[in-house]
Amino acid sequence: MGNYGKLVGMTYQMCYRCKDKNQKTVYLRSGQRIARCRNCGSSWKTNSLTKKRW
Repeated sequence: MGNYGKLVGMTYQMCYRCKDKNQKTVYLRSGQRIARCRNCGSSWKTNSLTKKRW
């Protein structure tokens, strides 16, 4: 039920793995944001500008 992986906007943080600045930000219903790199496919939870591997 509901939009769990609704895509709202884009962020241009640098990916920790491939250093590409081509991320999508996915907002979860719990308020967490997940940045996902479109280049290498890795994703991490992000709060504002702090990136953490999960």
